[in-house]
Amino acid sequence: WFATSLVSVWIQVKTVGLYRDYSLFAYAAMFLFFPFWVEAINFKMMHVTVGVGVIFAALQGYLTAQGANHILAQRSRPAISSLLLAAICFCVSAAMYQGFIFIGIITYTAGILYQHWILNRETTKQTLIRFSLLGITTVAGIMLYLISVQLSQAITGVPALTSGPYALRDSLITSSAELSFTVQRFLTYIQQYLFRAQHFFPAVAKYLFLLILSALGGMFIYRQSIRHIAFVVAVLAFIIILPWTLGILRTPENTYRYNALLSNGAVYGVIVGLALDYARHPRLRLALGSAFALLLVIFLFQQSAARHITFQINQRDMAIVNRIVNQVETHPNFRELPRMNVITIGAPEVSAARPFSPVMTSGPMNSSIVTCGIFNCQITRLPWAMRLVQHGTTAYYPLLWQNIAAERRPELEAVILEMAEWPQQGSIEITDHGELIIVFSKQGFSYGGASRQDED
Repeated sequence: WFATSLVSVWIQVKTVGLYRDYSLFAYAAMFLFFPFWVEAINFKMMHVTVGVGVIFAALQGYLTAQGANHILAQRSRPAISSLLLAAICFCVSAAMYQGFIFIGIITYTAGILYQHWILNRETTKQTLIRFSLLGITTVAGIMLYLISVQLSQAITGVPALTSGPYALRDSLITSSAELSFTVQRFLTYIQQYLFRAQHFFPAVAKYLFLLILSALGGMFIYRQSIRHIAFVVAVLAFIIILPWTLGILRTPENTYRYNALLSNGAVYGVIVGLALDYARHPRLRLALGSAFALLLVIFLFQQSAARHITFQINQRDMAIVNRIVNQVETHPNFRELPRMNVITIGAPEVSAARPFSPVMTSGPMNSSIVTCGIFNCQITRLPWAMRLVQHGTTAYYPLLWQNIAAERRPELEAVILEMAEWPQQGSIEITDHGELIIVFSKQGFSYGGASRQDED
């Protein structure tokens, strides 16, 4: 992940157009050590997915910029190739993780502002052409992504979920509680985003960022004519707010999604990198460098603390997985199968206590995401963890209650009714059909063909 992210950073700074060595270092540090990476890397263990996703996300911005250069130079053939590849890269980055889709848009927009507006003074017409090409590649990328979702469902035969927080309707992830967007709610979350502590982000880190942002905006505005100030302010606001819109758009009230906030690593990199790159007075560069150094120290501490906590909780979860696998492999009905579907009822009751807390773990959500281990927050990951420690060759797969045939449910309900709760004897059963049932808690299970677990 670190190696591929370095490649992504190199592509991003080429797109933005940073020149000074220390501004390149600042961009890389802000992006690589952004605290929210803990969610994808430590909590979800998506090293390969993240590594591939950030490269393709950065390539979308870079290839769009190349396509725009070809268009303005009236070279149509290479322009079409670059723009088509940019749309494909957007599609791939969205398929890897939806939160990456803004990285290319942010760096491309910053490049327009810095290279082609602040430094090179392109005409308004040329700038509008560049923005329109970004819109074209983004829309084309979204269409390709939606088509790929439909094709993958058709090829694999995976049915579309019709309820729950990850329901698929027309290739868009949504549910009845989501897509709630009001101006008041948006302003409330922007206030939290800019000024209030959030999980790994103490308020002092946000104030340092706002200080650097104010200095950057002041430098840009000072050297612009009055009619250009609105454009500069609008672009900076767009870069900052863009990732946050998806973070609240797809969620019920009083929550937000971390996956959209991953693009904020590019936001911090762009703002800090541009500020250091454009600062001309030595004392101003020293002040901005000091603010960047403090921000980096906070990022490193928060990441280290979160990783330590997540590592310990993962150890706890893997200890539980080892116990479960031992019970399964010593079960009288156990036999090696090419595939065994795992039906989990409830989730293990484990303590969320942490050995020590990061500087800040508060925010709109009730608890920090670092309290989640390998599977205790999402029990459907248990089968994948079982594969890591099993002694045989059986491939374990999660089987959701809603995907069980209706005629099989009464028989399984009767078995579950007689089972104990883990870790007691009788909490694990293997049916004659080769299904593995693990009952952690019956509290969330209602008999009669429905289960609250489907919504978890």
